[in-house]
Amino acid sequence: MEYILVTWPESQELMDQDWFNECILMNDENNLNEFGSSAFFVPKERFEQLIK
Repeated sequence: MEYILVTWPESQELMDQDWFNECILMNDENNLNEFGSSAFFVPKERFEQLIK
């Protein structure tokens, strides 16, 4: 499965989706400063369905 990284505030909007449990929190300490603490790896297919 292919994932894309979605950062806040867009990630907040995804939390209301029924499939949000398929998302994975990005918790790599080296990247927290760059992406923030609310960045999620989101299945690419799910994300693309939302933006259509």
